[in-house]
Amino acid sequence: MDLLITVVGLLIAVYAVMPRARRLDLRLRFGIFELTVFIAGFFAIFYLDLYSFFKARHLGLPPPAWLAGLTTTQAMHVVTLIVLSILILRSQFARLTPAKIFRFQDLTDELLWSESYVQLLSVLETHLDRLFIISKGDFWPERLRRRYAENWTLEAFHKAIERPQKSGPKFVGALVRRFDSLLPSNARSQMVAAELMPKILLSGGLVSTLARSRPYLVSRPNGSHVKF
Repeated sequence: MDLLITVVGLLIAVYAVMPRARRLDLRLRFGIFELTVFIAGFFAIFYLDLYSFFKARHLGLPPPAWLAGLTTTQAMHVVTLIVLSILILRSQFARLTPAKIFRFQDLTDELLWSESYVQLLSVLETHLDRLFIISKGDFWPERLRRRYAENWTLEAFHKAIERPQKSGPKFVGALVRRFDSLLPSNARSQMVAAELMPKILLSGGLVSTLARSRPYLVSRPNGSHVKF
C-alpha cells in the first residue's frame, strides 16, 4: 500500500505544480485507453498489496504463470513498471483525433493567450497533418456518406443510365443512407478544426516565430499538406 500511496501522491504533486499549458498538453495526449490502463493498474496493485487478506478469505485468484517466482511486492513493482511504460509510450505517440480536437482547441488558445509561440510551434509540428485531416473530414464515416450520397444532378442521372450501378454497391449505398444516423459524426470536430487553422496559422506572433526558427516551409509533393 505504501508504494501505491507514494506513486499516486507523486503524480498528484507533479500535476498540481504544472503550468496550465502543460496540463492541457497531457489531457491532449491521454484519453480513455490511458485512463483505463491507469485504473486497471491501480486496482491490480491494490489487489496484490492485500493478496494475503483476499487469499485467507478464499477470494484470491491463482497468480498468472508470468508471476511465478515473484513475491507480491515484486509483482507490484512489475505492474507499476508496465503501467508507467505504457503511459509514457502512448504519450509519445499520441495522435490528434476528432474526439480530442476540443482539448487541442483549449491548448492552442492557452498558448496563443500566453504568447508561448515556440511551444505552439512544437505542438503544430506534431499535430498539423492530423488537423488538416480532421478539417477535411477524411474519415471512413464521412467517406461512406460522400460516396453513397444521393446525387440528383442531370449529369449524375445520365451517368446512372449509361452505367447502371451494380447490385452490390447499390445495396451498400441503400444501407448507408438508411442507417446514416448510426454512423459516427465528426461534423462538430471538423468545424472546430476548420476554424482553428486560420486562427493559429495567421497569428502574428506565430508567423514571426516561424520566420525566425523555420525560414523555409516545405510542401508535400501533392500540395495537400504543409509541414514546418
